[in-house]
Amino acid sequence: MLALLEDLRTERSWRLLVRAFIEELSNSLPGKVRQVIALPSPDDRIYDSNVLVVLEEDTPEGSLEVMRAASRAEESMKVGGIISPLVIGPEDEEAIKRFKHEVQEG
Repeated sequence: MLALLEDLRTERSWRLLVRAFIEELSNSLPGKVRQVIALPSPDDRIYDSNVLVVLEEDTPEGSLEVMRAASRAEESMKVGGIISPLVIGPEDEEAIKRFKHEVQEG
């Protein structure tokens, strides 16, 4: 189960889109997603991404499904090209630290 931490100062439409994305991920990759860390704004970027998705194991198939989940979430919110996910495995501690730091500082 994913824990959810939301900063209510962020743009409401961004929060709703991230929630839809998390729902899509939990449906399409059950038990395979460890963390989802969204930056405070869709315009913020780390490694050209605004959402970090940590999978139990980073595989090409998992990455493809994350991209599909992003598309489905955007379609459900009638937007496009907003979610830019970075998909990693749990061993990429540097990326996790950078995203967490940005969220805490944001």
